[in-house]
Amino acid sequence: MVTTKGFGISKHVTHSNLPNELACYIKLHAPVQVDELTRNKLWEAVQEICDFFYIYDLSNPNPIYKEVLSLSKVTSIFPKNRIEMSEDTMKKYGLKDNSYIWICNSHNGRIRKGKVKCVQEDFQGIRIISGILEELQNSKNERNYIWIQQCRQIGNTNKIQAQTVNKVSNNIITLSRDLYEKLGDCEFVTFVNETTGSFFDISRNQIEMSQGEDSNTVKLNYLYRQFVDLEVPVMIEPYHVQKIISHENLTESDRAFIEKTYGNRRVLQDVSFENKQNIRKILKKVDYFRVTMYPYKSSRLELKKQVSKRKRIWHFILKRLIDYNSASLRVVRPYVTDESTNVVRMTTTMLKMLGLENTDNVVITYRSRQVVARALEVDADSFEKIQNNNTMASQTEMEYSIGIPTHIRSQLDMEHIHCVCSVRRDMNYIFKKHAHLQVVPTIGIFFTVFQTFKDPLLRMAITAIGLLTALYVSFTVERNKISN
Repeated sequence: MVTTKGFGISKHVTHSNLPNELACYIKLHAPVQVDELTRNKLWEAVQEICDFFYIYDLSNPNPIYKEVLSLSKVTSIFPKNRIEMSEDTMKKYGLKDNSYIWICNSHNGRIRKGKVKCVQEDFQGIRIISGILEELQNSKNERNYIWIQQCRQIGNTNKIQAQTVNKVSNNIITLSRDLYEKLGDCEFVTFVNETTGSFFDISRNQIEMSQGEDSNTVKLNYLYRQFVDLEVPVMIEPYHVQKIISHENLTESDRAFIEKTYGNRRVLQDVSFENKQNIRKILKKVDYFRVTMYPYKSSRLELKKQVSKRKRIWHFILKRLIDYNSASLRVVRPYVTDESTNVVRMTTTMLKMLGLENTDNVVITYRSRQVVARALEVDADSFEKIQNNNTMASQTEMEYSIGIPTHIRSQLDMEHIHCVCSVRRDMNYIFKKHAHLQVVPTIGIFFTVFQTFKDPLLRMAITAIGLLTALYVSFTVERNKISN
């Protein structure tokens, strides 16, 4: 049992009993005879209320503020949940660039999550990107107020250590006891670098508690540290470059080096090991190597779209016959010619690791959403086509990246590029791809069984066993592609 404190809610509720309580209330108090349109609208309202109580963090201790909604347009359309504030407004509410906040329409109570972006302009209130305004059903021509509240943080720490060897192969993240106990009932945890804005989500099932570590400690493997730019950042936005340069701990030579390296949105390319060490040394002085953790829960309406029982059984069978490996990959822009297609781009090495051939289908999963797309390789000669559309320091970064067109990113509800998604081969496609090889064995099994056995039940049993055995043997080659 929890007490809701946010956005004027004061009733004692739980996530599990709210839908039942609302349903009973409507059944008792709603008019007996209502037309179908009214009934549908009422049910949609109930669903939205239940969804609100599910995704909104009821234990959020942060204060709620009332702010003026600016009528001027945002300066950029990225990320898609962009909330712009001046530096003075951010300081007033204790926010930082790339912080996550809840925003609520003061008229209808609709709530969405946004990402704060600092704008070097002097303006009153906050600017909200048009996509979120539409979801909030807020009039663009009406000047009114918006409620804002910083999202609950699990922690903010600079105690980041390398993951132990036995945890790396399973992509496990280890948290100290104090951080682990703050996870609550979230499905994912979002790790954010608030300087570069880079982030990744990880399932709660991949997080473990460390018994003997110091408080506020996180253990990340090398790949996860790359995802949030905790090795050497490729690019730093001008706002943060100025913040770093003005830091009191830096010498004049340090400031000149950072200005030369990251000034004017400069992208690092082919940096020597010595310069990387120098960059790390300077950034450590300004407390750059820090991550913020946010809990995340999918919408209840999204969870209802999960696969049916029949499909889960079919997935279980294919998993035994074909199997798959999955990989966490950072999203980048693909070739320009791929934007209107259902094609994603990966390196030849990654295709082989996932047991794929060129033009095979892949399943891309981001949080609670999935999309099937066709995978094509990025060869060494074509890397410049990817690099020209992205901020990439070297070809090595493409090894853990995947080029996804805009319309597929939209289907997955990604904020922007540099999200981290899970990719695996499409077992349904692999099964259909090899279906023609099953025709002759299937016919042979039927003829043999029906000529040898008379009992119908025995025929069915032996036919089923024979077909499964033939299928298992025929997919041996596919299983061996991903076996160790």
